[in-house]
Amino acid sequence: MKKIKYPKNWKETYWNIFTDSQKKELKNQWIKLHNKYNFLLYFSNNIKDIITGDFEFITDYFFLFNNIISNISEETKENFFSDLSNLFNYDKYRDAIAKYFYTRITEMEIYSCFYCDIHTIGKYELEEDNSKIKEYRTFDVDHFFENAQCPLLALSLKNFVPSCQICNSRVKGKRDFFEFYGFNNNFTTDQIKTILLYISPTSEVGIFDDNINIKVLPKIDFSKKIGFLENIENYEIKISSSNIYKHHIDSFRLNERYNSITILSEALSIMDLKLKYPLTKIKELKNQLTNIHISEEQIEEIIFRKKYDENRHSNLLKLKKDLLD
Repeated sequence: MKKIKYPKNWKETYWNIFTDSQKKELKNQWIKLHNKYNFLLYFSNNIKDIITGDFEFITDYFFLFNNIISNISEETKENFFSDLSNLFNYDKYRDAIAKYFYTRITEMEIYSCFYCDIHTIGKYELEEDNSKIKEYRTFDVDHFFENAQCPLLALSLKNFVPSCQICNSRVKGKRDFFEFYGFNNNFTTDQIKTILLYISPTSEVGIFDDNINIKVLPKIDFSKKIGFLENIENYEIKISSSNIYKHHIDSFRLNERYNSITILSEALSIMDLKLKYPLTKIKELKNQLTNIHISEEQIEEIIFRKKYDENRHSNLLKLKKDLLD
């Protein structure tokens, strides 16, 4: 539900997580594969282009890759996948890739899961036995395009999404990419590419907050009573959007997950505060506090803590923003 903010010089800073010897090995091995498989002529012979390609670039490569492997023999495909997996070996560079993210927590605003905004993510530090401080991440680095389905993009920065374990392992897992996002034969390749540009957290196109709306609604058979939280069983959270973003909402089961008892309780508590402190009440409080120089905006902040939550990079910011607006 959020877009990743990359450093201005992200191509170079990411490429430099690899040592000079690793870069040389990557380049040489890629050239060897180019010479081994003639269909790789459709791809750049410079492996840096793939590893540091922008999202639109790697999306084109994903579809080109899938088109090629659908037209080669099973034996060639097996050998090809094996060679690619050995070269674009995520496990070999896993720690360096993770470090790229957790050393840029503030710069890239990695505070909550980019898929769901439910769970906070980040890093923490522990003092080891040798008195050295070691950093640990509290997030997974998910492959937007599944590694097993397209090993060619296993090291591409714009294919990585810092996410919570629920989104990465339990909801998304290793499911087929097209199946997970609900792309069937009714979708053309161009349609899918357009949708992906909007819903991927690694793309610069589209803004989730401007195209998704979160509301608390009474259930159909409910006759409204005073008080939201005390009637929790009669309310639900509804996330709505345009058709493009609906793919993301449905795939990650956001409507179902946002209606967990914890999130629903928090949402209804906000609704109760709005019910208790309408604008007329805020004005009344200001008039009563004549001896204190305080504005209506400051009173609202004390009650609803909107800026406070934004400044401390709270999770569920979109939910809170929509309910308070």
